[in-house]
Amino acid sequence: MSLTRQKAGNLTYKNDGTGAVVRTIKDKLGETVSVKDFGAVGDGVTDDTAAIQAAIDYAYAQRGVSGDTQPSVYIPVGEYLVSDSLRYYSYTTIHGDGRNSSYIVGDLASKSVIRPNFGESPLAGERTIGLQLKDFSINSLVGLGLPTANTIGLNLDNVSYSKIENVGVLGYAISIKTAQSFYYVKLLQVRATGAIAASLGANGGSNLVQNCEFNSQGASSGKIVEVLGGTWEFISGSIESASASSTHLLDVSGTSAVKVFGTYFECTNGATVAIEVGGSVGQGGFYGISFHGAATLITDNSPKGFIDWVMPYGRSNPQVRIGEIFVNDGTVNGAARAIIKSTAGNRVDFYDQTETGFSDTRSRTSIVTQGVEFPATAYEDSNLNTLDVYEEGTFTATLSRSGTAPTLVLGSNVGKYTRIGNLVTASLTLYISSVSVAGSGVYLIDLSSIGYPVVTLANYSATGSVSYCDWFSCDSVYCTSGSGPILVPSLNGTAITANANVGRIYLTIQYHCA
Repeated sequence: MSLTRQKAGNLTYKNDGTGAVVRTIKDKLGETVSVKDFGAVGDGVTDDTAAIQAAIDYAYAQRGVSGDTQPSVYIPVGEYLVSDSLRYYSYTTIHGDGRNSSYIVGDLASKSVIRPNFGESPLAGERTIGLQLKDFSINSLVGLGLPTANTIGLNLDNVSYSKIENVGVLGYAISIKTAQSFYYVKLLQVRATGAIAASLGANGGSNLVQNCEFNSQGASSGKIVEVLGGTWEFISGSIESASASSTHLLDVSGTSAVKVFGTYFECTNGATVAIEVGGSVGQGGFYGISFHGAATLITDNSPKGFIDWVMPYGRSNPQVRIGEIFVNDGTVNGAARAIIKSTAGNRVDFYDQTETGFSDTRSRTSIVTQGVEFPATAYEDSNLNTLDVYEEGTFTATLSRSGTAPTLVLGSNVGKYTRIGNLVTASLTLYISSVSVAGSGVYLIDLSSIGYPVVTLANYSATGSVSYCDWFSCDSVYCTSGSGPILVPSLNGTAITANANVGRIYLTIQYHCA
């Protein structure tokens, strides 16, 4: 029996399902274009660049009149070596058999492995829309080694209204890059590892990063994920680094609005900042995030949003640094509220924006388990309505006699003071073991060791009270403006005779300090 070759357009196909219609074999096969149809081998040795590009070009040529329908390009299981950039078009769809099954492999100096057809850096107006990449990986030749300088895995410049799903990118100087007119793009279940795992720039719309993993590789540039502009939402997923040279797991700069929901941050080798917020940052916030091993969670400038339930893990003294917070998370009895939570035993530090460095504690106010902690050295604010100082301490008074006042021998000299703002309240207890020299008259009690002189103010004098033992009485207690303070209790009445009886003096005073 002789066989006659038939064109696929002349043969028909019909599905067994109810309601199925007859189609040509050409039409059926045209739904998907396999790179192997154009000669790709996928053995990791053969250069498959031309074959894969031919498949992409063919699929694009079959697009409908509107240009938004074309066959998908299929990458079967294998490792497909490329020596030049693969170029995609609007509405190109490329899919494989899974992130751990279908691989495109290549290291291209100063080039991207996959990029827009317009070039490495498309001009304004050269936009790619409707791109879909799914279920394959882009791997460099270095594997888990040191990424080659100036290499890019996946270039998404000027891409919009597109979706990248279950795609892996491993081993590049920048593994995923976006810029310029990039908006309304979804990165779903993407795993990117590189010196910079992802450099994300955009100038409009809302972009979603959901359930993605970003990891450092080799000598990090100091940023694992950098956001250079646009509106972004990070939902779940993780950003991690094992590089001692890593500085920022997530670095937000430029004009960005970033919201982070439930993302996990981890650094296991060296001090790292989990989130660095800088530039002119728009509305955003961080919700339900957690971190492990990062020295600082959020640092400086203005993450104009709010922090909700920041959960530290694996650190005995985690630190959260916040710049400017705009409260916008609902109301309680009509008043806006902001909540910062820390696990028991941890502290939350608040710094003034004028601080010279993170270790500078002169402007730090802290919330600790037991209460509010102010700086050890007062950092006073010129605003009269600001509570800027709280301090408790002890002091020792200095006693001196004037004229014929008795000479007291003290067995104990204990003073305590509290300063709240500029108001100082002090109490002093003197235990008198004996009176060595009899007499009566004025006695001076100097409290200048408190360290806060009385404010210099015309006609101002602080007042207090002194209770004496029954040896003598007191007419008045006062301290003058600008003094130590020095208290002047006047000892009157019958002269105190020398004796060895034990007596006490109780003194309290309140004044405004300079």
